Amino acid sequence: DKYSELLDLGVDGFWNDMNEPAVWGSAFPEEVLFHDEGRIASQKKMHNLYGFLMAKASYEGAIKHRPAQRPFVVTRAGFAGEQRFTAVWTGDNQATEEHLEMGIRMLQGMGISGLPFIGPDVGGFIGTPSPELYARWVQSSIFTPFFRTHSEVNSRAQEPWSFGEDVEEIVKNAITRRYEVLPYLYSLFWEAHQTGAPIMRPMFWHHQDDEKVYENAFQEQFYIGEKLLVAPVTRVGHRFKKIYLPKGDWYEMSTGKKYDGLQTVVVEVPLNEVPIFLRAGAIIPTTEAMQYVGEKKSEKLTLEIFPGETSGQYDFYEDDGKSFKYEKNIYRITRFSYVKQADKIVFTKKRLRDKYSVGERALAFKYMGVAEPKMVSVDGTKLSKLPFGSGKAGYDYSTDSQILSIFFQDRSKEQKLIINF
Repeated sequence: DKYSELLDLGVDGFWNDMNEPAVWGSAFPEEVLFHDEGRIASQKKMHNLYGFLMAKASYEGAIKHRPAQRPFVVTRAGFAGEQRFTAVWTGDNQATEEHLEMGIRMLQGMGISGLPFIGPDVGGFIGTPSPELYARWVQSSIFTPFFRTHSEVNSRAQEPWSFGEDVEEIVKNAITRRYEVLPYLYSLFWEAHQTGAPIMRPMFWHHQDDEKVYENAFQEQFYIGEKLLVAPVTRVGHRFKKIYLPKGDWYEMSTGKKYDGLQTVVVEVPLNEVPIFLRAGAIIPTTEAMQYVGEKKSEKLTLEIFPGETSGQYDFYEDDGKSFKYEKNIYRITRFSYVKQADKIVFTKKRLRDKYSVGERALAFKYMGVAEPKMVSVDGTKLSKLPFGSGKAGYDYSTDSQILSIFFQDRSKEQKLIINF
């Protein structure tokens, strides 16, 4: 009930802290008693439940006073099952390389324990990171489900502009990329909601029989979804990174370079880059970068496609992002799939559910690592070769990067794109 005044003032979310419950580093007094559904219990029994019940109360209180809007709750403490009510951050970490690495491993463990909406204090809560460590920490967190910088009282500021213009530009680019890939992350939230699969996954989630993925040297590598692999740089001064690529063909996101799987590779990683690899067959939906979610209507959905396999498929989820209407099946799922044949690629878009309207928008396809086509057509209509970004339906091809870009309107429940070589 106490939340009503804050919600009326426009507060959108609640952050539960010190809710282990905590007594500022001291031992919790044994004589403190808890009401355990009419019985008396000690803190030994109720300790973990305390944070869980606080998150539950926050969630239920927010719904009581704002029933049409999904609550946003974040907690430091809790117990199994609290993912139904809250996001979780990893607590008071330190601004060190060791805590950056530990946090990445911790998030993977939390994910497979049933907590999908998770993240650390980016940059470290205690102490001050060096400019380079701060940049690397932000880069490692582009894809973490919960992402925010935070630091203790009286510590040095940790905003993106706090470490000089060079770091500000690096961090700005990383945050921009995060906003671009939010459609991909949001679809993964839907998958977690449906199946319990974590958003941020250890490599063994997909490669349990590969002994290499358990080696200490590669414990900070992680999947986001099934086919996007992040291998962040976690040490200051490192400009090369040893990376293990599991089974499959892999594309380096920044260069489009293709690698065979089941091998260890060393890649150059200047301070403005983070190693990200896409497994062949990956389809990554992206949108225009914004300053905040909902700043403007998205007018274009871009699919970044890495078609090394003979076929690929991706189910893209959309809803209003705010209400509980999805519980009444008011959402959209679009299946994007392709099949490679001897002299062409046939790409199909099909609505599996179409109860939520996104309005008019364009579709842009970026095929990585393909030859220049002889002809591109959509639903039987031949597209002209035009500079990408002209705003007209057409296609463009970069010989240097081997990227084929295609642009047309997303107008019907089913569309077929054919690329002839």
